[in-house]
Amino acid sequence: MLLVYLQAVQRFRFLAYSQIAIRSLSLCLTILGTWLFGLPGLLLATLVAVLSGVVPLLMAARPTFGHPTLPLPRDFSALAKYSLVGMLISTVGQYADLMLLDWVVEDRGLIGVYSLATIFFFAASALAGAVQSVATPHFTGLMRDRIAFQLSLRRWTFGLTVAGAVTALGATTLAYLVEDLFLGPDYNGLSLMVAILMLRFWVWCTYAVGGAAMVGIGAIKQGTIIAAITTAVAFLVGYPFVLWAGVWGAATAQIVVALVTASLVYRVIASEIAKLSIVATADKGTRS
Repeated sequence: MLLVYLQAVQRFRFLAYSQIAIRSLSLCLTILGTWLFGLPGLLLATLVAVLSGVVPLLMAARPTFGHPTLPLPRDFSALAKYSLVGMLISTVGQYADLMLLDWVVEDRGLIGVYSLATIFFFAASALAGAVQSVATPHFTGLMRDRIAFQLSLRRWTFGLTVAGAVTALGATTLAYLVEDLFLGPDYNGLSLMVAILMLRFWVWCTYAVGGAAMVGIGAIKQGTIIAAITTAVAFLVGYPFVLWAGVWGAATAQIVVALVTASLVYRVIASEIAKLSIVATADKGTRS
């Protein structure tokens, strides 16, 4: 909620830098806590990282609690409901791989290695999250200019795709160094798992701006439908993959889910751009 509030008041620079700092801090604290104290260290580091992230956001937002002083848009409640449902479904889908591993795989040690690999993924996701936080209101301002909307979508997507590739290579290299220099034989394969998840991350970077653009122009219902479809795919594809190859199957299934999501996002955004074209034409006719 604090992130959305800061989006609305256009604190873009703070959002970008704070998200990168928060995710980087979370990565460092989690690795250090787990390495020094095992599971208790992991839990404590997670708690400290969350609190460390909330406090500066709360201080920056200073939201006013109570009833709004301005009337809400007519479709606000409907969009809010779709947004809430979509968020809940997306959260389930985001952790589908860990749920399936918990249900199916008996080697808990491998699950631990995979869980550590996902930390690198979530840390890297700060990049795409920071871009999305800036892009969402930006595309709202381009709803009446189809050409500018398309140009911005292409330019931002290309930039994030390139930056995502660099980030993925960096995260994989870091994981290799951590595995080689600090972790024991129980964590063999960590860097390879991170590499697979970083491929998922890179695919996400290719459509993350499109997802932000959908939110920016109010395509909330479509986003919720996409979340429902991809969450179902995560379980339907992930289950046989996990049975077949364990943690490696779970990681591979995440790439499949990302590709399906990319296809759906671009299908919806193409449809929404076509609608913007009609609106822009109608506005010109009205003005003439």
